[in-house]
Amino acid sequence: MDRKSVWRAACSRLEHELGLARTEGWLEQVRLRALGADSATLEVPSSALRELGRPHQSAILAALEQVGHPVPKLRWSVRKRSRPQRPTTPARRLHLQGERLNPSIRLKDFLTGPSNDAALRLARACVEQPGAWCPVAFFGGSGNGKSHLLHAIGNGYRRRYPGRRVVLSSGERFVRQFVSSTRGHPGGGAAFREFYRGADLLILDDVQDVAGRPRSEQELVFTLDALSQRGAQVIVACSESPTRLGLHDALAGRLLAGMSLKVTGPNRSTCLEILRARQATRRLSLSPAVQELLMDGCCQSMRDLLSSVNRLEAYQRHVERELDAATARHVLSDLLRRRNRPASLEALAEFVAERTGSSLALQRGRSRKPEAVRARQLAMALSRHLTSLTLREVGEYFGQRSCAAVHLAQQRVREQRQVEPRVQELWEAACGQFSRSDGRRGPLGDAGKEPQLLTTRPGRASSKA
Repeated sequence: MDRKSVWRAACSRLEHELGLARTEGWLEQVRLRALGADSATLEVPSSALRELGRPHQSAILAALEQVGHPVPKLRWSVRKRSRPQRPTTPARRLHLQGERLNPSIRLKDFLTGPSNDAALRLARACVEQPGAWCPVAFFGGSGNGKSHLLHAIGNGYRRRYPGRRVVLSSGERFVRQFVSSTRGHPGGGAAFREFYRGADLLILDDVQDVAGRPRSEQELVFTLDALSQRGAQVIVACSESPTRLGLHDALAGRLLAGMSLKVTGPNRSTCLEILRARQATRRLSLSPAVQELLMDGCCQSMRDLLSSVNRLEAYQRHVERELDAATARHVLSDLLRRRNRPASLEALAEFVAERTGSSLALQRGRSRKPEAVRARQLAMALSRHLTSLTLREVGEYFGQRSCAAVHLAQQRVREQRQVEPRVQELWEAACGQFSRSDGRRGPLGDAGKEPQLLTTRPGRASSKA
């Protein structure tokens, strides 16, 4: 192996041994300048990075030995600039902005029943007695009303306390803004902290998207501590209980320190109450047979139920006034098909393999060929969307990949869906064929066993997808 290959292999060993939290930010900037029989020389761009690397000298020597190049001594060299830097244009100030609350969403419009009444009562308490529980974490599957509660709490809080500051954000936005604050923006870190820690009410949706980003997780811990000390209210929403998201113990512990509540899908009685209320407010008449069809086929989430009712209402008003069960089944055929097959890791991987011409072995293997990477990332993104499995559980199935690799796959596929119609078509086909599940209906690994829940920070296997 040449010098670059030796160092690349040694870095992989170091990332595995030390973990992402201890190598992120400095290891990728280190170069192996010289490698001899008696010493190795590492080159870094600054003395600060040299000091970051010194505590890990023994681990670096061990990694070099493991890849077949043992040396007794390690030297450090600070890279010198060959010429003065040219004057650069002034860096732009960091501009931070949260997401907008939907002003039409109110707590009184949240349709309740025995399965979700507790969630509504807790949401009201957040508005009427802010800070009594901090943070408050709503978790549960997609389409059960978490986002409705977040926007309704924000709107109710603003009406009740007009002089206070509300910040609505998401896990992905928090990570993106935090990264921007550390790169080339004068005063970016201070602006970021002031933006989030200065809120009277911080609402953070999809907090699971912070998982696998150690520095962002640490920053969120500091943010939660600062807000708690000020007596501010924090509300978060996530797809699973904080203990199952693959978060660092410190962050999961902070999220569980206040009150966490699962927002469940409507049961049959709740669906019926919601359906009757919807018919009354929209002056819609549905026959008992059509109502039974909705109860059987579209009651897995509140979003599906309301979407089905809206579609039937539009059909009844603009196409045909009489709506029997057979016609309703035809109108809702795509929504009803979604409930035919629960999603699992193996089923989704096989679906992607069939549609892309890849194979299950290729997706779970170590190949870095473009077609393998593309299929693997798509399968991992679908697995996160259609199952409630954590980043770590999905990564373990697809070749022991890291949380960061799964998170990257989600981002890449999200971007591809915007610009590549074939990817969007495949995504919609998967969502039409599979229903969301806990993901454990199929084999989860070579041994066929369910992975253990993540309770501690896993070591970094690979950041590549």
